[in-house]
Amino acid sequence: MSKLNQYIGGIVSSITNARSIGDMQTIELAKQYAGHDLLKHFSVPRMRIADIEMTIPVAMDTPNPGSFEMFDEPRLNNAVIDAAAKFIGIKEPGFREKSYPAISEMTKSILKNSINEQPDTNERIRTYSERVANYFVKTEIGLIKESNVRSRYRREELAPQLIQVVTNTLASDTALLGDTNVIIEASKLRDIPRENITYIKMKIREDGMEWAVSENKEGEVESKLLPE
Repeated sequence: MSKLNQYIGGIVSSITNARSIGDMQTIELAKQYAGHDLLKHFSVPRMRIADIEMTIPVAMDTPNPGSFEMFDEPRLNNAVIDAAAKFIGIKEPGFREKSYPAISEMTKSILKNSINEQPDTNERIRTYSERVANYFVKTEIGLIKESNVRSRYRREELAPQLIQVVTNTLASDTALLGDTNVIIEASKLRDIPRENITYIKMKIREDGMEWAVSENKEGEVESKLLPE
Protein backbone atom coordinates (compact mmCIF):
# COMPACT_ATOMS: atom_id res chain seq x y z
CA MET A 1 0.00 0.00 0.00
CA SER A 2 0.96 3.65 -0.41
CA LYS A 3 0.37 6.64 1.84
CA LEU A 4 -2.23 9.01 0.41
CA ASN A 5 -0.01 12.08 0.82
CA GLN A 6 2.94 10.32 -0.83
CA TYR A 7 0.78 9.15 -3.73
CA ILE A 8 -0.69 12.60 -4.44
CA GLY A 9 2.68 14.25 -3.87
CA GLY A 10 4.23 11.85 -6.38
CA ILE A 11 1.65 12.81 -9.01
CA VAL A 12 2.31 16.53 -8.55
CA SER A 13 6.07 15.95 -8.52
CA SER A 14 5.87 13.94 -11.75
CA ILE A 15 3.96 16.74 -13.48
CA THR A 16 6.56 19.26 -12.28
CA ASN A 17 9.36 17.06 -13.61
CA ALA A 18 7.54 16.71 -16.92
CA ARG A 19 7.42 20.51 -17.25
CA SER A 20 11.14 20.67 -16.40
CA ILE A 21 11.94 18.15 -19.13
CA GLY A 22 9.86 20.24 -21.53
CA ASP A 23 11.85 23.37 -20.63
CA MET A 24 15.14 21.55 -21.22
CA GLN A 25 13.87 20.56 -24.65
CA THR A 26 12.95 24.21 -25.29
CA ILE A 27 16.56 25.17 -24.56
CA GLU A 28 17.79 22.70 -27.17
CA LEU A 29 15.29 24.07 -29.67
CA ALA A 30 16.42 27.62 -28.91
CA LYS A 31 20.00 26.64 -29.76
CA GLN A 32 18.87 25.09 -33.04
CA TYR A 33 16.75 28.13 -33.92
CA ALA A 34 19.62 30.51 -33.15
CA GLY A 35 21.93 28.64 -35.52
CA HIS A 36 19.48 28.46 -38.43
CA ASP A 37 19.31 31.24 -41.02
CA LEU A 38 15.52 31.23 -41.18
CA LEU A 39 14.39 29.78 -37.85
CA LYS A 40 16.34 32.43 -35.91
CA HIS A 41 13.59 34.90 -36.88
CA PHE A 42 10.85 32.69 -35.37
CA SER A 43 9.74 32.47 -31.76
CA VAL A 44 10.93 29.35 -29.97
CA PRO A 45 8.02 26.95 -29.12
CA ARG A 46 7.43 26.51 -25.39
CA MET A 47 4.63 24.56 -23.78
CA ARG A 48 2.66 25.96 -20.84
CA ILE A 49 0.32 23.90 -18.67
CA ALA A 50 -3.00 25.68 -18.13
CA ASP A 51 -5.08 23.21 -16.08
CA ILE A 52 -4.85 19.50 -15.45
CA GLU A 53 -7.95 17.84 -14.03
CA MET A 54 -7.81 14.31 -12.70
CA THR A 55 -10.28 12.00 -10.99
CA ILE A 56 -8.25 9.39 -9.11
CA PRO A 57 -9.87 6.25 -7.69
CA VAL A 58 -8.39 4.88 -4.46
CA ALA A 59 -9.53 2.52 -1.76
CA MET A 60 -8.75 3.80 1.72
CA ASP A 61 -7.68 1.51 4.52
CA THR A 62 -10.18 3.03 6.98
CA PRO A 63 -13.29 1.80 8.82
CA ASN A 64 -15.49 3.90 6.51
CA PRO A 65 -13.66 4.04 3.15
CA GLY A 66 -16.61 5.26 1.11
CA SER A 67 -17.36 8.35 3.19
CA PHE A 68 -17.03 11.88 1.89
CA GLU A 69 -14.95 13.16 4.79
CA MET A 70 -13.82 11.65 8.06
CA PHE A 71 -14.78 14.48 10.41
CA ASP A 72 -16.23 15.00 13.87
CA GLU A 73 -19.89 15.79 13.15
CA PRO A 74 -20.83 17.20 16.59
CA ARG A 75 -17.75 19.42 16.62
CA LEU A 76 -18.61 20.80 13.19
CA ASN A 77 -22.26 21.38 14.16
CA ASN A 78 -21.25 23.24 17.31
CA ALA A 79 -18.66 25.34 15.45
CA VAL A 80 -21.27 26.40 12.90
CA ILE A 81 -23.84 27.25 15.59
CA ASP A 82 -21.27 29.23 17.59
CA ALA A 83 -20.29 31.22 14.49
CA ALA A 84 -23.93 32.00 13.68
CA ALA A 85 -24.72 32.98 17.29
CA LYS A 86 -21.74 35.36 17.33
CA PHE A 87 -22.79 36.88 14.01
CA ILE A 88 -26.39 37.38 15.12
CA GLY A 89 -25.37 38.46 18.62
CA ILE A 90 -27.30 35.80 20.52
CA LYS A 91 -26.20 34.77 24.02
CA GLU A 92 -29.29 32.75 24.85
CA PRO A 93 -28.26 29.50 26.65
CA GLY A 94 -30.86 27.39 24.82
CA PHE A 95 -29.91 28.62 21.34
CA ARG A 96 -27.62 25.66 20.68
CA GLU A 97 -30.18 23.07 21.77
CA LYS A 98 -32.90 24.64 19.63
CA SER A 99 -30.84 24.86 16.46
CA TYR A 100 -28.72 21.70 16.78
CA PRO A 101 -31.23 19.18 15.27
CA ALA A 102 -31.72 21.21 12.09
CA ILE A 103 -28.00 21.87 11.64
CA SER A 104 -27.20 18.21 12.27
CA GLU A 105 -29.67 17.16 9.58
CA MET A 106 -28.11 19.59 7.07
CA THR A 107 -24.65 18.28 7.90
CA LYS A 108 -25.73 14.72 7.17
CA SER A 109 -27.78 15.45 4.04
CA ILE A 110 -25.38 17.90 2.36
CA LEU A 111 -21.85 17.18 3.58
CA LYS A 112 -22.26 13.41 3.78
CA ASN A 113 -24.37 12.76 0.72
CA SER A 114 -23.23 10.45 -2.07
CA ILE A 115 -20.01 11.60 -3.70
CA ASN A 116 -21.53 10.82 -7.10
CA GLU A 117 -24.31 13.35 -6.51
CA GLN A 118 -22.04 16.28 -5.71
CA PRO A 119 -18.35 15.40 -6.14
CA ASP A 120 -16.96 18.94 -5.79
CA THR A 121 -15.92 19.48 -2.16
CA ASN A 122 -15.89 23.29 -2.37
CA GLU A 123 -19.34 23.33 -3.98
CA ARG A 124 -20.70 21.08 -1.25
CA ILE A 125 -19.30 23.33 1.47
CA ARG A 126 -20.71 26.41 -0.26
CA THR A 127 -24.18 24.84 -0.58
CA TYR A 128 -24.12 23.74 3.05
CA SER A 129 -23.00 27.14 4.34
CA GLU A 130 -25.65 28.99 2.33
CA ARG A 131 -28.39 26.66 3.59
CA VAL A 132 -27.24 27.10 7.18
CA ALA A 133 -27.05 30.89 6.77
CA ASN A 134 -30.53 30.92 5.30
CA TYR A 135 -31.80 28.87 8.24
CA PHE A 136 -30.42 31.25 10.85
CA VAL A 137 -31.51 34.39 9.04
CA LYS A 138 -34.99 33.46 7.86
CA THR A 139 -36.38 31.12 10.52
CA GLU A 140 -37.80 32.03 13.90
CA ILE A 141 -34.87 30.48 15.70
CA GLY A 142 -32.50 32.93 14.03
CA LEU A 143 -34.21 35.79 15.87
CA ILE A 144 -33.55 38.24 13.01
CA LYS A 145 -36.71 40.25 12.42
CA GLU A 146 -35.89 42.29 9.33
CA SER A 147 -37.22 43.07 5.87
CA ASN A 148 -36.70 40.53 3.08
CA VAL A 149 -34.11 42.77 1.44
CA ARG A 150 -32.11 43.23 4.63
CA SER A 151 -32.38 39.51 5.42
CA ARG A 152 -30.91 38.70 2.02
CA TYR A 153 -27.88 40.89 2.75
CA ARG A 154 -27.47 39.39 6.20
CA ARG A 155 -27.52 35.92 4.68
CA GLU A 156 -24.89 36.93 2.13
CA GLU A 157 -22.74 38.30 4.95
CA LEU A 158 -23.05 35.19 7.11
CA ALA A 159 -22.50 32.53 4.42
CA PRO A 160 -18.81 33.40 3.68
CA GLN A 161 -18.03 33.30 7.41
CA LEU A 162 -19.60 29.86 7.68
CA ILE A 163 -17.64 28.65 4.64
CA GLN A 164 -14.42 29.59 6.45
CA VAL A 165 -15.55 27.90 9.68
CA VAL A 166 -16.52 24.69 7.88
CA THR A 167 -13.32 24.64 5.81
CA ASN A 168 -11.11 25.15 8.87
CA THR A 169 -12.98 22.51 10.90
CA LEU A 170 -12.81 19.90 8.14
CA ALA A 171 -9.13 20.68 7.56
CA SER A 172 -8.27 20.15 11.23
CA ASP A 173 -10.35 16.97 11.46
CA THR A 174 -8.78 15.45 8.35
CA ALA A 175 -5.22 16.67 8.92
CA LEU A 176 -4.03 13.08 9.41
CA LEU A 177 -5.91 11.77 6.39
CA GLY A 178 -2.74 12.04 4.31
CA ASP A 179 -1.14 9.31 6.43
CA THR A 180 -3.90 6.86 5.47
CA ASN A 181 -2.85 3.80 3.51
CA VAL A 182 -4.55 3.57 0.13
CA ILE A 183 -4.84 0.94 -2.58
CA ILE A 184 -4.01 2.46 -5.99
CA GLU A 185 -3.33 -0.53 -8.23
CA ALA A 186 -5.97 -0.96 -10.94
CA SER A 187 -5.81 -4.75 -10.69
CA LYS A 188 -6.72 -4.60 -6.98
CA LEU A 189 -9.32 -1.84 -7.33
CA ARG A 190 -11.30 -3.99 -9.77
CA ASP A 191 -11.93 -6.49 -6.98
CA ILE A 192 -13.14 -3.87 -4.49
CA PRO A 193 -16.88 -3.00 -4.30
CA ARG A 194 -17.67 0.35 -5.92
CA GLU A 195 -19.13 1.77 -2.70
CA ASN A 196 -15.75 1.28 -1.00
CA ILE A 197 -13.83 3.31 -3.57
CA THR A 198 -13.12 7.00 -3.00
CA TYR A 199 -12.69 9.31 -6.00
CA ILE A 200 -10.23 12.15 -5.48
CA LYS A 201 -10.85 15.08 -7.80
CA MET A 202 -7.76 17.23 -8.40
CA LYS A 203 -7.17 20.35 -10.47
CA ILE A 204 -3.52 21.36 -10.93
CA ARG A 205 -2.66 24.78 -12.34
CA GLU A 206 0.83 25.88 -13.28
CA ASP A 207 2.34 28.89 -11.50
CA GLY A 208 5.89 29.68 -12.58
CA MET A 209 8.65 31.49 -10.66
CA GLU A 210 11.25 33.91 -11.99
CA TRP A 211 14.30 35.73 -10.67
CA ALA A 212 13.86 39.46 -10.03
CA VAL A 213 17.10 41.47 -9.79
CA SER A 214 17.21 44.83 -8.01
CA GLU A 215 19.70 47.16 -6.38
CA ASN A 216 19.30 48.19 -2.73
CA LYS A 217 20.20 51.51 -1.08
CA GLU A 218 23.77 50.37 -0.47
CA GLY A 219 24.23 49.64 -4.16
CA GLU A 220 24.23 45.90 -3.68
CA VAL A 221 22.51 43.73 -6.26
CA GLU A 222 19.83 41.44 -4.82
CA SER A 223 18.04 38.55 -6.50
CA LYS A 224 14.66 37.25 -5.38
CA LEU A 225 12.60 34.36 -6.69
CA LEU A 226 9.08 35.72 -7.30
CA PRO A 227 5.90 34.41 -8.95
CA GLU A 228 5.61 35.27 -12.63
